[in-house]
Amino acid sequence: MPWSSDNRPIIVPPSTESLGKRNHDLRNRSTGVYQQYPPGPEANKVLEPGSETPKCWWASVKLLAANEYNLAAGRYKPTVSEAAPEEDPADLIREVLDIERDITKGLERLLTEVESC
Repeated sequence: MPWSSDNRPIIVPPSTESLGKRNHDLRNRSTGVYQQYPPGPEANKVLEPGSETPKCWWASVKLLAANEYNLAAGRYKPTVSEAAPEEDPADLIREVLDIERDITKGLERLLTEVESC
């Protein structure tokens, strides 16, 4: 980045030919720095497990029109998928069966108490 004589960065605007492209550069008004547009992931995208939850995302005009231009952020927010459990599926099934047996025993005890009254 070029620097001026008073030690400030010189911001060079994008060329006019890049303005016609979909992902053209735009200047961040608060910092004066050009950034890639659009920022963040696309709306409704499922992100990899362990990814940081995005603070910004974008939606296409087509998607907005399909949702009757509803601008509720929750409608478009990308989601971070959860990692699949690394446990053996057979162990998980055994654990669920043990829990169900405990529930069944408790219900049988409750039924005998209710019937004896």
